[in-house]
Amino acid sequence: MRPSQFLKITLALVGIVLMTHLLSPRSARIVAADPPPPQSPIPGAGPIFAPNSSEKVVRAFYEGMAASGHYNLARHWEPANTATHSGGSGQGDAVVLTWSIIPDGTPMAGLIVIPGCDSDLQTIFNATYGEGVWQAKIAEIFETQWAGLTGNLYVHEPNDDGAAWPGSPGELGLRGDIRIGGCAIDGDNGILAYNLFPNNGDMRIDSTDSFYAPTVLDTGLFNVVAHEHGHGSGVMHVCPTDETKLMEPFLTFSFIGMQHDDIRAAQRQYGDRYESADNGSTFTRTDNDSAATASDLALASVGTVTTLQHVSIDDDADQDFFRISLPSDVILQSLSLQPIGFQYEDGDQSLLTGQCQPGTLIDSKLVHDLDLQLLDSDGTTVLATADDAPAGEPETLSDLPLSMGDKYIRIYPSSSTDDIQLYELELLLIPASGPTATATAPGTPTLSPTPEATATLTPPASAIEFEGLQTHSRSSHSWLIALLGLTLTGATLLVAERRRR
Repeated sequence: MRPSQFLKITLALVGIVLMTHLLSPRSARIVAADPPPPQSPIPGAGPIFAPNSSEKVVRAFYEGMAASGHYNLARHWEPANTATHSGGSGQGDAVVLTWSIIPDGTPMAGLIVIPGCDSDLQTIFNATYGEGVWQAKIAEIFETQWAGLTGNLYVHEPNDDGAAWPGSPGELGLRGDIRIGGCAIDGDNGILAYNLFPNNGDMRIDSTDSFYAPTVLDTGLFNVVAHEHGHGSGVMHVCPTDETKLMEPFLTFSFIGMQHDDIRAAQRQYGDRYESADNGSTFTRTDNDSAATASDLALASVGTVTTLQHVSIDDDADQDFFRISLPSDVILQSLSLQPIGFQYEDGDQSLLTGQCQPGTLIDSKLVHDLDLQLLDSDGTTVLATADDAPAGEPETLSDLPLSMGDKYIRIYPSSSTDDIQLYELELLLIPASGPTATATAPGTPTLSPTPEATATLTPPASAIEFEGLQTHSRSSHSWLIALLGLTLTGATLLVAERRRR
């Protein structure tokens, strides 16, 4: 047998992956499981196929990859594996992640079923979108969308030394934790991109796919990169494919950016933007789990509603504190806590066949019964409590005279469900004397294309995108390809939705 034949056979047999975590798409919660034995064979990729792929082809691929597979839970980033070593490693803890774009010519190793190639992303995308334009769009995805909706802090690393891709950890001044490159994957109308799982956030884009036309910069490219970083954060595909969630297996143009279920998953993993990475350095951002670390709530003018959106209680032990600084005596005309959610189907994507499984109807508005307190300047004295409404209904305080100085708003769950509840907060203050003003809501963060971030900032798992299909399931695979000496963390595929009218 010639050495080249032996190498090919060896590569075909080596699909070694260690999947260490799985994120349940139905509730966006971490589910415990027994760890796999070291170096257990595991599926090499979670693919998404073109619309005309037969069920027989799809099933054959998955059965061949996963016949002796062993998988486990989707991983949360470990701060020790990042360039800044910042943040926490537990559920709901935020991290600081750096990102960079690899130089053209950097070899990009392939997956078991995808060949490697040298990156040409910068040359092709500079010609398509303009130098600096597409890079700014990627920065927006990290630093505004993901940083604005989670506790994570994203920092652009302007350098990249072209080290081995993937598997070279981030290092300040050398390369990012998340390294983005691109080259041919499978031609047009198939895989658009894939991403590795934590603790490896590297992303490969199919730079030669005709999908990446100048007209999709703000839509298709935005959703591809935002979706792929979902995998890079430890979030897998979710079903059904009804064009309501960014993390479905197939790309859609029905919206831009993260939607309700995606936000639940991301904040379950890394908290909301007020529960942030803190390493006691220039990257410091602190959580708001106590009065001592309360977030300052920027108040609209007296007589105007202050609205807080896209925030959450991420488990039954979480609580949120907000400080309001009153320059004069006022009357709290209303303080309303509204749980956010609705009924929808959520299901898994089979890791054996790639097919979406029947979903379960959930109501994300009823996860927790949230209660509300107003505390005095010491952060402990309770001025008022609202806890009478059942789960899913708003709690409201009204007509309370408040003296000038600091006051604290406390939001906490009275239920024991270990899961996430999104909520909104509305506050209206009026003068202590004089006519009642008419409340008008100020501008608040928007979801399409990106929410307003509280800071300007700038991600680890694997996803592959195809033009034409849709699928998704929250989980992450840790890949070890011994022959290449590369540690990968799973691959899932994303397909661009070609609407069939």
